[in-house]
Amino acid sequence: MQDPTSPPSSPGAGKPADRQDTEQLVAAVRSGDSNSFGDLYARVAPALFVWADLRIRPSLRPRLDPEDMVQEVCCRAFRDFGNFDPARGVFRGWVFGIANRVLKRALMEIGRSPSVQRPLADDDGPPEDLPDDATSISRRVARDERLKVFAEAVSKLEEEERR
Repeated sequence: MQDPTSPPSSPGAGKPADRQDTEQLVAAVRSGDSNSFGDLYARVAPALFVWADLRIRPSLRPRLDPEDMVQEVCCRAFRDFGNFDPARGVFRGWVFGIANRVLKRALMEIGRSPSVQRPLADDDGPPEDLPDDATSISRRVARDERLKVFAEAVSKLEEEERR
Protein backbone atom coordinates (compact mmCIF):
# COMPACT_ATOMS: atom_id res chain seq x y z
CA MET A 1 0.00 0.00 0.00
CA GLN A 2 1.26 3.46 -0.86
CA ASP A 3 2.12 5.83 2.01
CA PRO A 4 -0.80 8.32 2.19
CA THR A 5 1.63 11.23 2.38
CA SER A 6 3.46 10.14 -0.76
CA PRO A 7 2.82 12.07 -3.95
CA PRO A 8 0.59 10.48 -6.53
CA SER A 9 1.99 9.44 -9.83
CA SER A 10 0.25 11.50 -12.43
CA PRO A 11 -0.93 10.35 -15.82
CA GLY A 12 1.31 11.70 -18.51
CA ALA A 13 4.17 12.40 -16.11
CA GLY A 14 7.46 11.53 -17.66
CA LYS A 15 6.52 11.95 -21.31
CA PRO A 16 9.76 12.06 -23.32
CA ALA A 17 9.30 15.71 -24.44
CA ASP A 18 8.39 16.85 -20.92
CA ARG A 19 11.32 14.94 -19.46
CA GLN A 20 13.70 16.49 -21.98
CA ASP A 21 12.40 20.00 -21.27
CA THR A 22 12.73 19.38 -17.54
CA GLU A 23 16.27 18.10 -17.98
CA GLN A 24 17.14 21.25 -19.95
CA LEU A 25 15.74 23.45 -17.17
CA VAL A 26 17.66 21.46 -14.55
CA ALA A 27 20.85 21.95 -16.57
CA ALA A 28 20.15 25.68 -16.88
CA VAL A 29 19.64 26.07 -13.12
CA ARG A 30 22.78 24.01 -12.44
CA SER A 31 24.75 26.31 -14.73
CA GLY A 32 23.69 29.35 -12.71
CA ASP A 33 20.48 30.47 -14.44
CA SER A 34 18.38 30.87 -11.29
CA ASN A 35 15.50 32.32 -13.33
CA SER A 36 14.95 28.89 -14.89
CA PHE A 37 14.13 27.56 -11.43
CA GLY A 38 10.73 29.29 -11.59
CA ASP A 39 9.90 27.54 -14.87
CA LEU A 40 11.06 24.24 -13.41
CA TYR A 41 9.11 24.65 -10.19
CA ALA A 42 5.97 25.79 -12.06
CA ARG A 43 5.81 22.30 -13.59
CA VAL A 44 5.26 20.64 -10.21
CA ALA A 45 3.53 23.40 -8.22
CA PRO A 46 -0.08 22.60 -9.30
CA ALA A 47 0.25 18.93 -8.31
CA LEU A 48 2.05 19.94 -5.13
CA PHE A 49 -0.72 22.35 -4.17
CA VAL A 50 -3.44 19.75 -4.68
CA TRP A 51 -1.35 17.21 -2.74
CA ALA A 52 -1.04 19.65 0.18
CA ASP A 53 -4.68 20.70 -0.05
CA LEU A 54 -5.82 17.09 0.23
CA ARG A 55 -3.55 16.30 3.17
CA ILE A 56 -4.11 19.33 5.37
CA ARG A 57 -7.36 18.76 7.20
CA PRO A 58 -9.79 21.69 7.42
CA SER A 59 -9.34 21.83 11.19
CA LEU A 60 -5.63 22.58 10.67
CA ARG A 61 -6.13 25.28 8.01
CA PRO A 62 -5.99 28.20 10.46
CA ARG A 63 -2.44 27.13 11.35
CA LEU A 64 -1.24 25.31 8.24
CA ASP A 65 -2.17 26.70 4.84
CA PRO A 66 -1.52 24.74 1.61
CA GLU A 67 -0.37 27.91 -0.16
CA ASP A 68 2.17 28.59 2.59
CA MET A 69 3.36 25.03 2.35
CA VAL A 70 3.89 25.26 -1.42
CA GLN A 71 5.82 28.50 -0.83
CA GLU A 72 8.01 26.87 1.82
CA VAL A 73 8.70 23.87 -0.42
CA CYS A 74 9.68 26.25 -3.22
CA CYS A 75 12.15 28.06 -0.96
CA ARG A 76 13.67 24.84 0.33
CA ALA A 77 13.91 23.30 -3.13
CA PHE A 78 15.68 26.39 -4.42
CA ARG A 79 18.01 26.52 -1.43
CA ASP A 80 18.83 22.79 -1.64
CA PHE A 81 18.90 22.50 -5.44
CA GLY A 82 22.60 21.65 -5.33
CA ASN A 83 21.61 18.39 -3.60
CA PHE A 84 19.32 17.34 -6.45
CA ASP A 85 20.88 14.50 -8.41
CA PRO A 86 19.03 13.66 -11.64
CA ALA A 87 20.81 10.30 -11.70
CA ARG A 88 18.96 9.34 -8.51
CA GLY A 89 15.48 10.41 -9.59
CA VAL A 90 13.29 12.98 -11.27
CA PHE A 91 12.85 16.57 -10.12
CA ARG A 92 9.16 16.03 -9.34
CA GLY A 93 9.92 13.14 -6.98
CA TRP A 94 12.69 15.12 -5.29
CA VAL A 95 10.37 18.11 -4.70
CA PHE A 96 7.62 15.87 -3.33
CA GLY A 97 10.19 14.35 -0.98
CA ILE A 98 10.88 17.85 0.34
CA ALA A 99 7.14 18.49 0.59
CA ASN A 100 6.61 15.31 2.55
CA ARG A 101 9.32 16.29 5.05
CA VAL A 102 7.95 19.85 5.35
CA LEU A 103 4.44 18.55 6.02
CA LYS A 104 5.61 16.00 8.59
CA ARG A 105 7.68 18.63 10.39
CA ALA A 106 4.78 21.09 10.44
CA LEU A 107 2.40 18.44 11.79
CA MET A 108 4.91 17.51 14.49
CA GLU A 109 5.22 21.19 15.48
CA ILE A 110 1.45 21.50 15.71
CA GLY A 111 1.30 18.28 17.74
CA ARG A 112 3.93 19.53 20.19
CA SER A 113 2.32 22.91 20.59
CA PRO A 114 -1.31 23.08 19.43
CA SER A 115 -1.24 26.86 19.69
CA VAL A 116 1.64 27.26 17.21
CA GLN A 117 0.45 29.56 14.43
CA ARG A 118 3.25 29.25 11.88
CA PRO A 119 4.72 25.74 11.87
CA LEU A 120 6.36 26.38 8.51
CA ALA A 121 8.31 29.42 9.67
CA ASP A 122 11.92 29.09 8.65
CA ASP A 123 14.43 31.12 10.60
CA ASP A 124 16.49 31.78 7.49
CA GLY A 125 13.62 33.19 5.43
CA PRO A 126 13.51 32.84 1.65
CA PRO A 127 16.83 32.73 -0.19
CA GLU A 128 17.87 36.20 -1.36
CA ASP A 129 18.50 35.03 -4.92
CA LEU A 130 15.16 33.22 -5.29
CA PRO A 131 13.62 34.58 -8.51
CA ASP A 132 10.51 36.71 -8.03
CA ASP A 133 8.45 34.55 -10.38
CA ALA A 134 9.23 31.49 -8.24
CA THR A 135 7.74 33.15 -5.18
CA SER A 136 4.57 34.12 -7.04
CA ILE A 137 3.95 30.57 -8.27
CA SER A 138 2.36 29.40 -5.02
CA ARG A 139 -0.04 32.37 -5.00
CA ARG A 140 -0.99 31.82 -8.63
CA VAL A 141 -1.53 28.08 -8.11
CA ALA A 142 -3.58 28.60 -4.94
CA ARG A 143 -5.93 30.88 -6.84
CA ASP A 144 -6.41 28.53 -9.80
CA GLU A 145 -10.10 27.62 -9.70
CA ARG A 146 -9.55 24.45 -11.73
CA LEU A 147 -7.21 23.11 -9.07
CA LYS A 148 -9.71 23.95 -6.33
CA VAL A 149 -12.48 22.13 -8.19
CA PHE A 150 -10.20 19.14 -8.78
CA ALA A 151 -9.08 19.01 -5.13
CA GLU A 152 -12.69 19.24 -3.96
CA ALA A 153 -13.75 16.40 -6.27
CA VAL A 154 -10.87 14.22 -5.11
CA SER A 155 -11.59 14.96 -1.45
CA LYS A 156 -15.08 13.50 -1.90
CA LEU A 157 -13.76 10.14 -3.07
CA GLU A 158 -13.47 7.13 -0.79
CA GLU A 159 -10.13 7.02 1.02
CA GLU A 160 -8.64 4.27 -1.12
CA GLU A 161 -9.69 5.99 -4.36
CA ARG A 162 -8.27 9.28 -3.06
CA ARG A 163 -4.87 7.67 -2.54
